Amino acid sequence: LRPSDVLTMIDGRRISDDGQISLRGSELIQHRYLLRNKRLGEPTVFTVFRDGKQVELQSVELMDLPPICPRWPDVDYLPEYLILGALALVPLAQGHHWYKECPSELKATIDRWNKRWPGDREGKEQLVLLVTVFAHELTFGYHRGWRVVETYNGTPIVSLSQLRELWHAS
Repeated sequence: LRPSDVLTMIDGRRISDDGQISLRGSELIQHRYLLRNKRLGEPTVFTVFRDGKQVELQSVELMDLPPICPRWPDVDYLPEYLILGALALVPLAQGHHWYKECPSELKATIDRWNKRWPGDREGKEQLVLLVTVFAHELTFGYHRGWRVVETYNGTPIVSLSQLRELWHAS
């Protein structure tokens, strides 16, 4: 697919302007139904309106976008952390009941990053989160945890392990 393509059919089934397809007779359902009910390895054919013509694209096998935030501890990630002085840092993860406990700003960040294609994630493997600022005379007045850490000494952070390497190198 290319920017400005208009999706008109999936596997030969017409898609209306609002993204619905005919399921049975006059029953309508969102086109995502066709994509979510595919078997692993089953090809999908998209037809698009491109440059004033209907174009049937080559069949493709669809895959899930890998989330930037792992979801199940001990399944798709092992818990890890990094203590830098009085700062406790962890890779951002979506654990059990995360949505109830997560600040709304972080929810928006997770949603924004998970919607990006892996190639559009600026090389990031993980989002690194400052969880806690421990009490110390040098950190007096700093208490705002639950922030995504973007850079370390001006270098963009890709993952917690990369941050650890940057810290050891400095």
